[in-house]
Amino acid sequence: MSIDQGIEMPLIHSVLDQFSASSTGNDVLQRGMDITHENHMDIDTDTPMPDTTEVASTVTGFESSSLQPGGSVVPPGNTPANDSPRFTLSSSDSHLISIERRVALGYHSDMYQGIYTPTKLKLAMKCPRILEAGTIQAVDVKRRYEREVKTWSSLKHDNVLPFFGVVEISSNTYLMAPWVTHGDLSGFLSARLKCLADPSFGQDSVSVEKRAAFLIFDEAATIHGIASGLAYLHACGVIHGDIKAANVLLDDTLNPLLGDFGLAKKDDLKATSPGMKGSGTTMWKSPGLHNGESRTTKTDIYALGMTIVEVLTGRVPFPHLRTSFKVCVAISQGHRPPFEPLSRHGKDFRPLWEQAASCWQQEPDKRPAAAQVMACIAPLRFTVSPRHTQMEADSYVIPSVVEEVDRQNNTLRGDQSIPGGFRDGSQREGNVTAYETQSGQSTGEKNHTRNSLIEALSIYKELGDRSMIAHCMKSLGDIKQSQGDYDSACILLQEAAVIYEELGYRNMMAHCVTSVGEIKETQEHYGDACISLNAAATIYKAIGDQSRMAHCLKSVGTIKESQGDYDDACASLSEAHVVFTRLGDRSTTAQCLKSIGEIKGTQGHYDDAMTLLGESYGISK
Repeated sequence: MSIDQGIEMPLIHSVLDQFSASSTGNDVLQRGMDITHENHMDIDTDTPMPDTTEVASTVTGFESSSLQPGGSVVPPGNTPANDSPRFTLSSSDSHLISIERRVALGYHSDMYQGIYTPTKLKLAMKCPRILEAGTIQAVDVKRRYEREVKTWSSLKHDNVLPFFGVVEISSNTYLMAPWVTHGDLSGFLSARLKCLADPSFGQDSVSVEKRAAFLIFDEAATIHGIASGLAYLHACGVIHGDIKAANVLLDDTLNPLLGDFGLAKKDDLKATSPGMKGSGTTMWKSPGLHNGESRTTKTDIYALGMTIVEVLTGRVPFPHLRTSFKVCVAISQGHRPPFEPLSRHGKDFRPLWEQAASCWQQEPDKRPAAAQVMACIAPLRFTVSPRHTQMEADSYVIPSVVEEVDRQNNTLRGDQSIPGGFRDGSQREGNVTAYETQSGQSTGEKNHTRNSLIEALSIYKELGDRSMIAHCMKSLGDIKQSQGDYDSACILLQEAAVIYEELGYRNMMAHCVTSVGEIKETQEHYGDACISLNAAATIYKAIGDQSRMAHCLKSVGTIKESQGDYDDACASLSEAHVVFTRLGDRSTTAQCLKSIGEIKGTQGHYDDAMTLLGESYGISK
């Protein structure tokens, strides 16, 4: 099947070369221009197709300027949208693109992984199923993909999957896009839900960087990005028609990208095929679509509300309803997904649920515009945290990580010098933040730091640099701790500690274990806190860090005192007191004596209590 072409424009290889120059080398499966609304079936992605040497016989493409993403909603009249796609055909470029393997099967199309051979850039390639020419179904499929190409090629935005063009191979037509790191949002959310519920899930199949992405995933930022992309589409006069998590892709920085424009249309056009009027997926379709009404921007907004539910819960809407008929009945009767205001980690999701509720109102005119949703969610990004606070994370910059990302972007590899002695795990004595710099950065700068860490994890894994993987994990754990996401922080810090132990970096291992102990104390898991802090004290003693050992023991003593375990409390505080005295730390020595004295008083040992409290007072004067 061929797709009608427009007038000539520059060759596609200029576009792909430009994209390759800015790519960091994604190598995780994406399900690309998703076909889940067509009941697709995944297949073994490690099994190559028999025709792995097959190459393109005809290449088509867009001018490179059309692939530079924009960052804001463009008002109607100033959009980059064109009336028709523009291609150039060149048989001389047949060697540039090859098909590697098929990765998914669908009713109307199949998904393949391709390679742009000059730069080894990975591509997602969508191929319409070939039907008998002249049939109604064949005409419908051809029209559908011509419309998809026409719409998709006219779009340019940070939250829209870039379109690379169309390639024809052995009379089959393929729509091409970049191969996106984290795949579709639906699959990401499902795997994330399982991993957070059971940290042992997928230990052999889920990579370190993927687990880190699960832990630092920001729900509000993701919803904001989806709303931003949708607001752009609506400003361009485009109705997506199938908004859902399965049609949103996540790139290497967890930035959401709208994809699958198979049901998209200009909002001033009628549906162009018999099946278009109510097309979409039942759980995301507004009540009007179930009654045969046409799609509008308001039906997109309803679907956005249901997509917010997916992001917040990790599940599709109405998971308890097993049939489309039951879902239709529930929606028509005004039923909506129940609020789950707190996540399993204590995040306050109420403001986000309120936005979802505004989107799924029964009367379309009462639903907000996508730009309004985007504006309401913008202040919530990176600030949704436990106990209903608006605490933002401290900013951590690891110079070597950011520099390594820059080196990777410039295709530099190998054993480059790493500042600060990180290669051998060394660190300046007494300075926990030797490779962490806290600064008052803007939200955008903090997001850049987080994104750099995610990129770096992938790079260091490829380089086999476990030391830097551990440093990244520790810093991400520290960020999560400062945000109040304690469960995620503990997982990251514990994984970092395991790597440090394997490498023999006991100092860094002790820092991680100490942080876990502090988190457990904050969570009031006092038994676990004492175990971690005592373990850290043992490590510090072995490496000769007396000060940190004593501080850990003091913390254990304080916890034991609060739990009424007075004998153990006195033992820990007394050991800490001896060390602080030897180090000449008069203030902390006095604090230890005061605590021991108060315990003795509680136990009725008044003479000992008076003596200890007197000593404490004398030292602190």
